Amino acid sequence: MREPVRRPLSPDDWARTALAAIARGGVGAVAVETVAAELGATKGSFYWHFKNRDALIQAALDRWEHGRTDAVIEELEREPDPATRLNKLLAAAFERGPADRAEIALLANPDHPAALRAVRRVAERRIAYISQQLRALG
Repeated sequence: MREPVRRPLSPDDWARTALAAIARGGVGAVAVETVAAELGATKGSFYWHFKNRDALIQAALDRWEHGRTDAVIEELEREPDPATRLNKLLAAAFERGPADRAEIALLANPDHPAALRAVRRVAERRIAYISQQLRALG
């Protein structure tokens, strides 16, 4: 029986797996060896895509920032009415609560300079978006 052919790993595969590690234990849980083992890869594969652990952490944070802020705002912007946009945003934030364990880990302890910068950028972007919607409502 032949083993299934695996596609080559991408930087996003590494970032996704590193983000899962952040969700489990914060930035400190991101270890190249652990992420490589989860992916069934070698450290050599890691160094093909990233210069160092900090570059991997940055890629994971970029993935989190885009998926949990930029993509959400892009989706909300499909709604023409600012009041409806705010209602949808608040419903997502308060009715369901913070379902993103990576976000909880980052907010609870942004123990890496890149994590601290990402948390600040996300907070500023979210506050600016809410402010923009409130201004649109007059």
